[in-house]
Amino acid sequence: MRFELSKAVQTVTTCLIFVAAAAGSALGATFSIGGTIKGLAKGAKLTLEDQPKGGKVDLLTETGTGGTFPFAFGTKLASGTSYTVAVKTQPHGQMCTVAHPTGKVASANVTNIAVTCANVYSIGGTIKGLAKKAKLVLEDHPKGGAVDLLPETGTGGNISFTFSTQLVSGTVFDVTVKTQPNGQTCSVTAPPKGTGTVGTKNVTTVSVTCKTNTYSVSGTVTGLTTASNSITLKNGAATQTVIFPAKSFSFTGIAYGSSYAVTVATSPTGESCTVSANGSGSSITADVTGVVVTCTAKTFSISGTVSGLTSTANSITLKNGTATQIVTYPGTAFSFTGIASGSSYAVTVATSPTGETCTVSANGSGSSITANITGVVVTCTAQTFSISGTVSGLTSTANSITLKNGSATQTVTYPATSFSFTGI
Repeated sequence: MRFELSKAVQTVTTCLIFVAAAAGSALGATFSIGGTIKGLAKGAKLTLEDQPKGGKVDLLTETGTGGTFPFAFGTKLASGTSYTVAVKTQPHGQMCTVAHPTGKVASANVTNIAVTCANVYSIGGTIKGLAKKAKLVLEDHPKGGAVDLLPETGTGGNISFTFSTQLVSGTVFDVTVKTQPNGQTCSVTAPPKGTGTVGTKNVTTVSVTCKTNTYSVSGTVTGLTTASNSITLKNGAATQTVIFPAKSFSFTGIAYGSSYAVTVATSPTGESCTVSANGSGSSITADVTGVVVTCTAKTFSISGTVSGLTSTANSITLKNGTATQIVTYPGTAFSFTGIASGSSYAVTVATSPTGETCTVSANGSGSSITANITGVVVTCTAQTFSISGTVSGLTSTANSITLKNGSATQTVTYPATSFSFTGI
């Protein structure tokens, strides 16, 4: 009888509990949202937030004990309400993550939200060689995390840098160059390939080295020969010698933004050379090609004067090789031009003036011209003739006869018989 009564009491009690729970729900009973916090450093401050659906955000700040401890938000929620728990403010030097952050209240306090905190460390190092005011962007792409970008501006010296996002121990970081500065190339030189694993202290060993870009100025030389076979070009203090049959040249190592000017330092023997295209610029930003240096044989002139021309004997034709020059009275000067360096020359009379005889009397020829020749003298004089004959009948006793032509006289004395008047 007692057993049956006890069982009946138990059954009634259970029913009353369910009825009370149902009544409580029906009457607007609320339940707490909470769980445990693990690993929050002693004295560290962590702020969590709960964003219930349709309700106000509830903030909760906790102070670490160095161990694991429970937490619960101050605002309780009715059964069936959705909740979302997140970290509002991370503790200094740590990163906390939330497990089971979302759910729906089910007529009981929520106690399974787990917040785990771990120490975090910064990723940084040194940038070397970044030019003053140059802009560089680095990025860290940690495994499983979001990309962190870091812009830096050069000072002209070494720069220390630190990414804003800290990482927990064991995380693999990957630092690369996102955007290169103008005129420079930067690379992550340490650790190898910019990657490493976060340990138990801040990473300060990432090394970024920047170098100024350099370019080349190149081109070709035309006109070199086996005789005129070498030219020396210059750009700044640098020189380049091109020797026949080679034609090309290239100045290298010219820093970004520098000016350049290719000039002829030494021309080939017997030639004149000029930089005829693309030889200079004020600010180099890429390789320069197509510089043209043109060499041509030096040429000289042979000049002089003609004397003896008259109004009636008024024209003479002179010759040097295949070239001719006509001098017409009252002119006296002539000049042969375009004579290649090293050539031989010989000025001759091709056609004399009517009634005159002309000769080249000074400086008219040479075996190898290396400069302009002046002072060639061509002398013209009137042509003259002779009148000659014989005398017969002279004897030893009648032995002398004097002949006359104009004012000129000729005496023929036995036994001679011939005479001649000249210069007529």
